[in-house]
Amino acid sequence: MFSVTYQPYQFIIKISDFCLDNWATIEYPDIKIISKGAIRNNLTVNDYDLCSILNNLLDNALEYSAKNNFSTVWLNIYLEASVLLIDVVNNISAPIDISKFSSTTKADSINHGLGLAIVKETVHYYNGSLKYELSESQITAKVRLFTVA
Repeated sequence: MFSVTYQPYQFIIKISDFCLDNWATIEYPDIKIISKGAIRNNLTVNDYDLCSILNNLLDNALEYSAKNNFSTVWLNIYLEASVLLIDVVNNISAPIDISKFSSTTKADSINHGLGLAIVKETVHYYNGSLKYELSESQITAKVRLFTVA
């Protein structure tokens, strides 16, 4: 179940309800999303774009976690000055070659595998960045959207 740690600003409840609660609970009932959030409701990022970023990054993290028997994914979303920071973190069972993220691992590559391309396009629209950080046991997808406050 998606939960939010409230900070000085309210998390965008309609985004979490629409994007995450129903979909993640139904699709991946055994994986917990632990989240922290501290952003305002009046961002210049539209709901659809934010939902698209969250859905695609979380879907990748949840799918990997389900296939590798991990039970937790972390979502951190904060606003620093005029930059929206989104980090999606999941455990990994072996080293990952992030250079292969440009192609899908799904059998049906015609109808699937567009998620990261959609995220990159949306991030580019907001003059942002998408980077990955790897440690021995985790991968973090780091999205930065600029001038959104």
